[in-house]
Amino acid sequence: MSPVELRVGLIGCGTVGSAFASSLVERRVSLEHLTGSRLRLARIAVLRPERRDGERGPAPFTDDAAGIAADASIDIVVEASGAPNA
Repeated sequence: MSPVELRVGLIGCGTVGSAFASSLVERRVSLEHLTGSRLRLARIAVLRPERRDGERGPAPFTDDAAGIAADASIDIVVEASGAPNA
């Protein structure tokens, strides 16, 4: 039986968010073993995605953090923006 895939939405990709994204990608196998689920970074919300043009990330960038939070296909939302009232 293959593991269940859980889609992760990340809000913020500064110091903390980028470290989280890197860890999720680098520790994919051990996280799958520990949780029995495949965690896949689905989308990343940043304040200015146009500044990321040409930058290859582990998932597509968007400026729509609320859209990530409201997306029913996203199973887990991680907020690492550091923005007040985020």
